Amino acid sequence: PAPAPAPQSRAAPSSSFSLDDLLGGDMPQGAPALLSAAPMSAPTMSIYDSAPAPAPARAQPAPAPAAASALPKARPAMSAFDSLLDLGSPESQSPAPMAWTPPTEVKLPATLEGAVQGGTRSHDALQHLGHDDSLHASYYKVFKPQEVVVVMALHNLQNQSLQNVAVQFDGPANMRPVYECAGSVSQHRVSFHSVPARSAAVVLVRYSMQGLPSAGYEMVMLTKATYVDTSSQTRNLGLDKVTLSTADLIRPVPCTTESFGAKWGQLAQEKKLRASTGPGFNPAEFHMRMRRLNFAPVQVIGMEAICCGRLMGAEGLILAHGRVAAGYVDLTIRSADRQCSELVAAAAQQAMS
Repeated sequence: PAPAPAPQSRAAPSSSFSLDDLLGGDMPQGAPALLSAAPMSAPTMSIYDSAPAPAPARAQPAPAPAAASALPKARPAMSAFDSLLDLGSPESQSPAPMAWTPPTEVKLPATLEGAVQGGTRSHDALQHLGHDDSLHASYYKVFKPQEVVVVMALHNLQNQSLQNVAVQFDGPANMRPVYECAGSVSQHRVSFHSVPARSAAVVLVRYSMQGLPSAGYEMVMLTKATYVDTSSQTRNLGLDKVTLSTADLIRPVPCTTESFGAKWGQLAQEKKLRASTGPGFNPAEFHMRMRRLNFAPVQVIGMEAICCGRLMGAEGLILAHGRVAAGYVDLTIRSADRQCSELVAAAAQQAMS
């Protein structure tokens, strides 16, 4: 996700002012005194290299000529790839599999580039989903203001085309998918008539929210690939799941301290939790952990810190307050929706540990 804006600097408050005053005095009593403000490439696919050449044989005395009937039949010459798959003479033996480099990037067709422009990638390189000797599946996510896009790449590792390459998608239940590709789409199934040798087919799954998940619900995209290989055999390829986290649904919102205080009293749905922390945990660390949830840090004052965000595709704010003490932090999340506050509070509690 895009780096959130840096927290604002604020002059040290007077002894009669704290975030409790800013937020309407509804924070827990007994908080530490607020002392001072603190700011806070396209892959080269070589599946199998040629087998190493055998060491030259030591010179031996020439044997006596054998009868023609005793001479072995000549074996056809085989490539290293034929030898590996045992495609030549029945008496051939396969060498050990050679190392290959998995693809780390994929070029999107021009027709799909617009769907990810302006977004932020989850990873610099493709993330592995599954592979066999013919097909390699991988993905990355792109975060946009209104949606999250899963970019899936299907790389053909062979020197011949693969036919009828298809992927079946399932879930998550609270997300509405839209599939885009150069192939055909039928409900939740995407298919390509063929994928040329040493090239890739690309599928975009554009997810928008149609409801909030319950706290603790795992949002996963399940997939399975099928294709017809170069020997005309239908093959199945099971793929790892793609998980959408609560952080994937949140977008940072830059906010001033004054605006934060004004909004705090307007958001009635509140969730409070206490999270255990390790040695040296401080408000700056609180801000760093909340950045991972895609919140924008707002300010640190003494041992307190505040952040601001929203759900993708929504206008309502989500406000977060943390009061740090030895060994724990008290979290308060406010929004206009009870389920939203509970979902974010649970994610924030986990992020602090």
